[in-house]
Amino acid sequence: MYDSLVERMAYEMKTLFVSIEYRLSPETVFPGGIQDCEAAIDYFFEFGNAKFGVNTSKVVIMGDSAGGNLATVIAQRRAARNASPELAGQVLIYPLLQMADMQTVSYRYFHSRLNGYALVDPESVAYYYMFYAGIDMDEKAYLVPSVISNGHVAKHLQPEVEKMMSYKTVIEATRRYNNHSISERWEIEKNYEAQDLMEPFLTNPDFSPLMREDLSNLPPININNNNSGPSYHIASQSF
Repeated sequence: MYDSLVERMAYEMKTLFVSIEYRLSPETVFPGGIQDCEAAIDYFFEFGNAKFGVNTSKVVIMGDSAGGNLATVIAQRRAARNASPELAGQVLIYPLLQMADMQTVSYRYFHSRLNGYALVDPESVAYYYMFYAGIDMDEKAYLVPSVISNGHVAKHLQPEVEKMMSYKTVIEATRRYNNHSISERWEIEKNYEAQDLMEPFLTNPDFSPLMREDLSNLPPININNNNSGPSYHIASQSF
């Protein structure tokens, strides 16, 4: 589905693009997509110069939405193991970086002003993230209302989530966003089934890359995001 877009970018930028056709969820769940992308990138680094004439010191990784998640996870994993050559940069387009807090300012802005008007909504984000975690959402769709209220975060995980999400931001403190006032956080609808199912994933940085504690040695990042989607607040303060 991205062939025409990638072809246009390659033509406009006079640059070689490699589009990785990784396996998708729900047929292939976490971490299958990571493994596919990692294998393709390792291959490209090994043979890129000989087979494609590429200077592998100038490779930039790029992805949008769930692909943005995979792109920065790959960058983080390469940096953690000091893989060589290093990536020259990351381009993340409205990336999905976490699902531990579904009540950030931009999510609350969505509920108050964009509900029914945007392509991506909080329910869809929760639904597809849980599919990626290997949860059968044909059977477990009833969990979504609890998840979008943060009822899926077990009590013992809350301190780590609060630390990594850095709640004490100017936007959160003033509750103003896009020149509109934002409501306070609403009541959490706890669901212990959702907590048990999501516990292995919420603070796993390979699943939620915003949860990785050390982001200091990553390649440079360019984040492209609109100013009205539910991922905006997260992406705009993430790295």
